[in-house]
Amino acid sequence: MSYIAIVGISLIALLKIPVSLMPNVDVPAITVHVNYKNISARELQNLIVKPLKSQLLQVSKLSDIEARAFDGHAIIKMRFEYGTKTHYAYIETNEKIDAVMSMMPRDFERPRVIKASISDIPVFNLNISLKTDTVSEKRFLELSEFTQTVLQKRIEQLKGIAFTDITGLSKSQIEIVPDFDVMHSLNLSVADIEKTLSENNFDYGNVRVKNGQYVYDLKFINRLQNVGHINKLYLKAGNKIISLKDIAKISLKSEKTEGLYAYNGKRAILVQLIKQSDARLENMEKNLSELISQLKLQYPYLIFDVSQNQTELLDVSISNLQQSLLLGILFAVLIMFIFQKNIYTSLLIGISIPVSILISIFFLYLFNISINIISLSGLILGVGLMIDNAIIVIDNITQKQTKEQHVANACINGTNEVIRPLISSALTTSAIFLPLVFLSGIAGVLFFDQAVSVSTGLAISLLVSITLIPTLYFIILKKANNKEKTREKLFFEKIYEKGYFFTFANKKKSLLIFIFITISAIVLLKIVNKESLPVLSQNDVVCTINWNQNISLSENKLRVEKLRKSLANDIDKFGALMGQQQFMYNNDYELRVSEAEIYIKSTKQDIEIIKNHIHKFLKQYYTLAKVGFKPAETIYQKIFAAKQLQILKIRASDYSELHFPEKINKSLNKINNKLLFLSADPVSMTALKHIKINRNKLLLYNIDYKTVLNKLKSTFDKRGLSVINSNNFIIPVVLKKNEDDFLQQIKNTVVVSKNKSVYPLHALIEISDKEDFKTVYSDKTSEYIPIPINEKQTQLIDLKQINRVLSSLGFVSTLKNDAQVLSELLKILIFSLVLLYFILAIQFESLTQPFIVLLEIPADITGTLLFLLVFGSSLNLMSGIGIVVMSGIVINDSILKIDTINRIRKSGQPLLEAIHTGGLQRVKPILMTSATTVLALLPLLFMSGLGAELQLPLALAVIGGMVFGTIISLYFIPLVYWFIYKN
Repeated sequence: MSYIAIVGISLIALLKIPVSLMPNVDVPAITVHVNYKNISARELQNLIVKPLKSQLLQVSKLSDIEARAFDGHAIIKMRFEYGTKTHYAYIETNEKIDAVMSMMPRDFERPRVIKASISDIPVFNLNISLKTDTVSEKRFLELSEFTQTVLQKRIEQLKGIAFTDITGLSKSQIEIVPDFDVMHSLNLSVADIEKTLSENNFDYGNVRVKNGQYVYDLKFINRLQNVGHINKLYLKAGNKIISLKDIAKISLKSEKTEGLYAYNGKRAILVQLIKQSDARLENMEKNLSELISQLKLQYPYLIFDVSQNQTELLDVSISNLQQSLLLGILFAVLIMFIFQKNIYTSLLIGISIPVSILISIFFLYLFNISINIISLSGLILGVGLMIDNAIIVIDNITQKQTKEQHVANACINGTNEVIRPLISSALTTSAIFLPLVFLSGIAGVLFFDQAVSVSTGLAISLLVSITLIPTLYFIILKKANNKEKTREKLFFEKIYEKGYFFTFANKKKSLLIFIFITISAIVLLKIVNKESLPVLSQNDVVCTINWNQNISLSENKLRVEKLRKSLANDIDKFGALMGQQQFMYNNDYELRVSEAEIYIKSTKQDIEIIKNHIHKFLKQYYTLAKVGFKPAETIYQKIFAAKQLQILKIRASDYSELHFPEKINKSLNKINNKLLFLSADPVSMTALKHIKINRNKLLLYNIDYKTVLNKLKSTFDKRGLSVINSNNFIIPVVLKKNEDDFLQQIKNTVVVSKNKSVYPLHALIEISDKEDFKTVYSDKTSEYIPIPINEKQTQLIDLKQINRVLSSLGFVSTLKNDAQVLSELLKILIFSLVLLYFILAIQFESLTQPFIVLLEIPADITGTLLFLLVFGSSLNLMSGIGIVVMSGIVINDSILKIDTINRIRKSGQPLLEAIHTGGLQRVKPILMTSATTVLALLPLLFMSGLGAELQLPLALAVIGGMVFGTIISLYFIPLVYWFIYKN
């Protein structure tokens, strides 16, 4: 009855527990966005980024800081030690920025600070566009306003949506184009227009007045709200009253943008949906699908299309893992029936596993852990261990009952006999899993969920095995006492005996075979391919293109569209981000006007063929363009992808040398010639026009310096005259900029001196051409030039040679390498083995017998590496964790066997007879537990999707180790036991 009550509560927890693709953990990173328009990357670096960075270096627990300055904006990324409370670091970062603001220019806008979390990764990209092939500027402005005022609010009202992030919007502005001839005849200037707008565009607020016994609020309405209101304004020219529309053309236009978004060839708006951390993804997907269906009916002239849907990944991954879980349970029941030939004992297994899993989920809910790929894979690993506990208890009770014990006594004695080895097995397995949380970086934080889910499952299954299983056994089988007192040996017992007699007849040869298997691990370790992460299949890719020319945004759009048309027959979805984006929270799109980032999805053509096509297209039409490819962003890629890339940072030994970019590319060519394994691309430069005002001529012609400076600014910049508030949108009112060619504008502009003489602007200035970095990179130390190094090149890198060559050219290097996970796993494995030794020493009350058990692990690792090699997998983070996991599981058989042999020897039997009898008693449970553990993981070898592909190397590692470990537990561990105790 107690278990029925607990299972009922667990079912409620199952319905309420959050379901996500990955655990919700804070990423210890903070991003600072800096915006300062009309300033070059170099000026921004010196004026803003350097003082800001020096202040941010004082934030507590800061491990690294990287800054990238572009024209008009900069990104500063701060990384902290794992375990840092991100919200505290966020507060401290804001305090440091507030402290430095007094040193900044007056017109500098306060930087935005964004803290990262895995749950902040968009789960949907919603693309909104108009159905018409050609979209006018006015229509797209209407779509942008409609998206912000209606669609965004309706989406954010959905349950589970935290917020939305939008890019691709067109923003409104009111342009005033003065008729200077008419204005000159009326003796009017732009200042008169600005004054008229200011006088007629204010909001005085409310004034409370009293009239007798009543009180009224008076509101002065004098706000301009649209183009019509501005057209109706009047100003005085001498004795005349002139309408503003008579001296200027006023119209609503799109604000000039430095970036845009296009989807499948049409200009579009991209809405990224970010979920709440405790939301269930399947509910979010259902709610969004219903809303999109409604929107399509209500607004038939709009196209709504979802791309980069993370729930598709979740559905496939979670369903595969659930299927693997169910198959594991079915296989366990089948194995139990084959070995026991009793439907009732098989039924007990079928009951115990779901009960253990449900109660485990209840505890995960209490620990605030979601159902995700990591925790669910932990439960799958735990299923094999849950089955082991139940099998051992049931088999031991059955053996006691066979020996003429009453069913009640058999349940009591059979359970009591195995409690101690079961507790030891649970402790040793937990001792293997729990140290995984000490992995540095995000891996340790993520695999906390797996360690907790496995350990919880083990504890619950142990409790179920020693309480619920004996109780059910008694209830179900008390009237069906086993009348079979003697039985013939089963076929696997006969096979075991043949192997046993052969091993002990050839003790020295068998021991040499065991030593050979153990040493083979060293050879296989060198042969097996090594990488940081398993390679995942994909049907989509992100292509980044830098045209490497100072092209306009419209030219960028034409080139991207030309590329799309060349791919049209092979792709399903094509979303292109061009230039600067408008995202408030997503800091991954740091694009310039001459760059594009394109998402391509194809179910018709292989992604590698599409990549080759893009390379050929650019080689044929745009030879200067640089192209790169990266996996389409998933939560998995967001967390791990950056660790696959190493950066060689080249910096000048004399810091000032980096200020002469023309020398850099020559130096890079020399580096490429001397370090043949590197292929450093030329650094991207931007062409600059330096304008110098000739002060001597200003003195000669009696012209004020500020007059020339203001004339230059007004010639090339839009002049903001006012702003109006329309439907909660702030719309700027600007004087339209002259769209003539740069040099032509200079020639057509004149300056008036103090004595009212007119001089051409070009006679007062000097123009020269310069080059500087498009992007200025800097870190804690100084500025640097980054050279990405492919993972395949890492094997060839000779740090001493790199430093020798660079120092001869006046440079130094810092090689950034994040691939330390495998070495950490080795340290954790050693630590876990030491922990295992202490646990086993406590159980066996011996300092020798734990060594016998632990001797098995190196030989089992040989099996793991052999399976990885045969099945074409690699030694990576997941297979490394598989080795650690296998080490904890596989020794359970040896623990059980040695415990049985010790008990038989205490009853007075000789050593060899005790080894033989103990082997016969434990061969069936050992084979059953090994078979169920292997079969629980076997479905992962034949499934696809992120969940299965991510866990495949782990499954191979465990299966390989278990296959070898079973043979070693049956034959070689007893042989080592005999060698130690024979005297």
